[in-house]
Amino acid sequence: MADIANMDIAELAKDPIYVGLVLGLFGIAVYFALGRKSFGPCPKNLKGYGRIPGPFGLPIVGNLLSFASFTPQAHLVWTKWAETFGKIYKYEVVGARYVVVSNPKVLPELLGSEKFTMDTHSAAVVGSLSKEAHTAIAPAFSPEGAKLQFDTTLKRALALADTIDKNGPDRPTDMQAALEDTVLDAVLTCAFDAPAEKLEAARKPLKASLHAMALKAARPVSDPFGFLLGAGPPVETPKSKQAWAELVKGLRVRGPASKGDPSLAAGLMRMTGAGGESASHPPRLPHAPSRITALHLILQLTMKVSTRVGHAGQILPSVFRALLVCIADLACRPAGNFPTVIHNKFLEYLQKHTRIHLSTFNPPCCAGAPISDEELARQAALVAANALQPTAQSVAWTLFNIATTPALQDGIAKELSEAGLLASGEQREPRLPEYEDVASKLPYLSAVIKESQRLFPAAAIGPIRYAAENTELGGYFIPKGTRVQVPLHTLHTAAWNWPQPNRVWPERWTSPDAAGAPKNGAGTEGLASAFLPWGASCPSHAVSEVQVAAIVAVMASRFKLALAAGGRKAALERQALDSTLHLKGGMKMVFVPRASIGFSSRL
Repeated sequence: MADIANMDIAELAKDPIYVGLVLGLFGIAVYFALGRKSFGPCPKNLKGYGRIPGPFGLPIVGNLLSFASFTPQAHLVWTKWAETFGKIYKYEVVGARYVVVSNPKVLPELLGSEKFTMDTHSAAVVGSLSKEAHTAIAPAFSPEGAKLQFDTTLKRALALADTIDKNGPDRPTDMQAALEDTVLDAVLTCAFDAPAEKLEAARKPLKASLHAMALKAARPVSDPFGFLLGAGPPVETPKSKQAWAELVKGLRVRGPASKGDPSLAAGLMRMTGAGGESASHPPRLPHAPSRITALHLILQLTMKVSTRVGHAGQILPSVFRALLVCIADLACRPAGNFPTVIHNKFLEYLQKHTRIHLSTFNPPCCAGAPISDEELARQAALVAANALQPTAQSVAWTLFNIATTPALQDGIAKELSEAGLLASGEQREPRLPEYEDVASKLPYLSAVIKESQRLFPAAAIGPIRYAAENTELGGYFIPKGTRVQVPLHTLHTAAWNWPQPNRVWPERWTSPDAAGAPKNGAGTEGLASAFLPWGASCPSHAVSEVQVAAIVAVMASRFKLALAAGGRKAALERQALDSTLHLKGGMKMVFVPRASIGFSSRL
């Protein structure tokens, strides 16, 4: 390695280690020089941002080290901080400002106000559903659409039950993986009318791709330490591209969708204009991030390429020169233009001089033209990603609670037996649950599902909003560029929201005035709620609720459940949060068919 004192910039740009160091320090210096002066004056009627309580952070990295763990458990970190600092607190990660809220009374101001916009990071990384897509698929999430998807989900749940039954009670099943396969098959069947053989071929690559997509969007928040250290798995692979292409091809063959067709497949077809409706997209503007987004991009690229020396020699000099171009351009512009200028110049230069393209960060749509097969596949992937893991993990955590809490297993069996849905020696094939059963006729089953979602919310990261301008929340001044988060595990287990919050207590859901109901009139519906199992703006939550209930009803009606090894406490030590809350290493369970055990054991 050459002596740095004797190197000029041209020589320095050839050495990836030095360039990585200089680039990182340079980005941090620019951020602290220009980025932290934008708070503006605090109104006299508000408490300043600095008065928001929160954990002590180190210079530059902030609270990053609090998230350093082989098993990311950010949800427990957020909840512990809430217990210490209260309903509203703040923390920082490498300059990114976060305000955490677990007070239901301020949620309408946060989630229902134009002062706070949807967080820009995940949209910049993996994209977001267009307005046209929302409009096109809306009928699929109506009651009629939910019924269609219920029938498909029921068939997939029965297929899973048959597979488990054939494997026998001595063979453990990883329910996290099995349920993801089941939900993915249901989603792809509803979306593409795909036959079984096509699903079998597409399942593995698409599952990996959807996992990577969700992880890439969530990891900066759920695992910021790991996010800065590694790029994660690729969102798109040749096999996943081919699988999506085959599914879209089959959908095109399906033909035009009628206007009244509430199926998900018809919704996707309407996006193409095949249903007689226009499906063109407006041009997507380049993402204009906050200062910290530009810094994150610089740090990610620095760490990514500096750890891959083989590629660093080609990319790093261009990255280094791109930064110099950005800063030179900055001298001719007002300081207020810094975020957009440096970000757009940086990406423009990289696209011109390297193999890194703007589409990596913000895939474009063609203005005024019907969407292509690639765009249709991307929108379908977003629909599938939003449904896959949250639904599968909600079922898994419900089965986990049933398997580890005898009272829950007994109560559900009793209710299913009274409804004629429980398998037994005398009734080996009980009647199948119908849509009306899971929608309204199994109140105890519904209560167990809700209590499981409260204790173990699959989407534990929760809603995140972005302060697009200086604003206020809960009596505090919130500077522009701050991200405000509602971590669901914290909201759902805060002592100020729930009595005995860590107790498994499904009876708290049986009536509005139940002893375990939310405190202070918070309620469990609407934005001012202490219970947001699907976040604040999930268009498919009604369908997901029915799907979860259908799968749980099928499994609980046919089997008595137990963990394969260890107990509840040991298993919970493995809980981890990346894109969703899950058990690291899998959730292995054993299933004893109820048709082969005595009546007293079944109850």
